[in-house]
Amino acid sequence: MSDQKQEYDIYTLEPISVPSREHVVPSFLGGRLQPVGLIDRATNTEFGEGIDSALEKALRFVRVPIDARGHGNSTTPPSPMRDLQGEDGNIYDMMAGGERRAKPELRVEANGTSLSISGSVPDEAALRNALKKKVKKVGLDLNDVVRQALESATWNRSVAPAVTQEIAIYAFDVYRAIAKIACNFFALKNRAVFLRDSFDESRNFVLSGKPCATTLVQAVDVDIRQNGIGPVDHLVTYEQQGDGRVVGNVVLYGVLAFSVLLGFHRDEVGRHSYRVDQLTGGSRSDHASDLEVSVPPFADLARRSHEAFTETATLQVTRALEAVSAVQREIWLHGIVESAWDKLPVKEGDVLEEEHINALVAGIVAQLEPWIYEASDRRRMRNKVGDADCGGDASAEVDSSDGA
Repeated sequence: MSDQKQEYDIYTLEPISVPSREHVVPSFLGGRLQPVGLIDRATNTEFGEGIDSALEKALRFVRVPIDARGHGNSTTPPSPMRDLQGEDGNIYDMMAGGERRAKPELRVEANGTSLSISGSVPDEAALRNALKKKVKKVGLDLNDVVRQALESATWNRSVAPAVTQEIAIYAFDVYRAIAKIACNFFALKNRAVFLRDSFDESRNFVLSGKPCATTLVQAVDVDIRQNGIGPVDHLVTYEQQGDGRVVGNVVLYGVLAFSVLLGFHRDEVGRHSYRVDQLTGGSRSDHASDLEVSVPPFADLARRSHEAFTETATLQVTRALEAVSAVQREIWLHGIVESAWDKLPVKEGDVLEEEHINALVAGIVAQLEPWIYEASDRRRMRNKVGDADCGGDASAEVDSSDGA
């Protein structure tokens, strides 16, 4: 007879049939803390297909541009953001790393055993995908058709336009997933306390989305990018406030911060923290600076007006996009320099000569050329508008400039 203690699922309160590893911070966010025995496998599956999936999709506006990959799956980039409206009127997909690919606009007409192809595609893979069905119908070889098409194609290298993207981080199921992160962490440290009925509201909110008398998740103005591991860390903490409220705090990508009302408890529950850097894989627990992160009392947050919430949400998103741009710019510049470096005929241990430096600079400039022309065009346009505002006629001077 086994004397193993029966554990209960912290959400369903049913005996655990099949123990499951539950990431405190979801694995797609790089979370490495994954205790066994908090929840049953069936509960884990339901969360993964439901609220975790909603959170993953909502955070793609951060994950995709900086190619933030999940724990244990570093070879798989985040799923692209599809069908974004470009400022040029075209539709784009944003791939991992921020690359924007225009949707193929290819016209293929069959004439007997030949094909007439016109239009545009972003790359060879898109060309193959667009042609494979037509080629099969007329009995041609796909490789031959692609080769001939590429030989006659004109390649245009240009800067992709800005795109419009939807940000849905403040949605109901996303809030449930954020609350789950806070509940998981608190239950990991205080399992017996979390199983009490004074935590039923947060438990039922996560499990089934049951409405609560008070909104359990509140956006909060917190920025943890200082004293971190990386540029955009995730952090989860919990604290016991003076009125007996036990509050969890969840910060994603350094600036998307939320307070979660977990429940009420009179006795001391301690204070703990867990922080992870998705980009490098670093993590730490109970670090002094993390434990000192403070938020306003939950009661004050719950009394805010809708206008005050909107102001906080706008601040959060603005900070997140600024953080994304900074990380993406650094990755992009490193990639350009490394790409040009790899093309140099220099072996390990060789002394760099002036000709090597010149070749490196030339390689970097070649990759930056589209951005250089775009910056030139924008500057000319600003000059043109500025001169027009002053009453002068600058068209002759501006139009005659070759502007590189």
